[in-house]
Amino acid sequence: MFVRKKKNRSGSVSVQVIDKSKAYKVVKTIGLSKNPEQISRMFELAKLFIDHQSKQYSLLPQEQQGNAAVLDFVRNVQNSHVRTVGPELIFDKIFDQIGFDETKIAQAARWDGLKGYLTNTNHSPELVIETYGQLWHVEKAFRISKTDLRIRPMYHYRRRRIEAHVLIAFVAYTVYKELERQLAKGQLPISPQRAVELTQTMYELRFELPNDPEVQHVLLKMDTEQQMLYDLLY
Repeated sequence: MFVRKKKNRSGSVSVQVIDKSKAYKVVKTIGLSKNPEQISRMFELAKLFIDHQSKQYSLLPQEQQGNAAVLDFVRNVQNSHVRTVGPELIFDKIFDQIGFDETKIAQAARWDGLKGYLTNTNHSPELVIETYGQLWHVEKAFRISKTDLRIRPMYHYRRRRIEAHVLIAFVAYTVYKELERQLAKGQLPISPQRAVELTQTMYELRFELPNDPEVQHVLLKMDTEQQMLYDLLY
């Protein structure tokens, strides 16, 4: 396999992994961009992908133990032994990085029940309030909440449940935007939506060794994009 940079009619460049062992075939398209830095980044991702695909991993340290031992091991793996850990690994880490500042929380609490408008313009208060009515940014946030975050409609009647629902929605949106910022800062050619998808197939295997009561936790091998996402945060 090798990496190819393909120029498109639009002026962008596609970075692809090509396999021509049997027939000329596009194994994976890493992405496309007009930005030279992003193209170089995708080129490195493509090389990591080839390196990952070329390596052969063994479940057992000694190959002479044979296929029968591998099959016996796999047959004893139950559904309860394998769980998805991607969302927990990625989003818990982002949540921890956001953190809480008790001083800022106390300062914000002083404004509870009050509504104010802060502007750096010389417009009249009436015009500022009228302009504030154009809340398309907020509407965009709600669209992301309902589509990408899949937050359900609110059917609560008690105040504490309504407040809890709104808080969860706000925290989820904050984590989503922080993920977006981290991806941009790390120059990863991965969208937040794609990152969410990648976390759904990051698995951990839980098992017990003979004569050892402690439960072992082993992260299963991740593909190139998942590994880059994991390395960005850990």
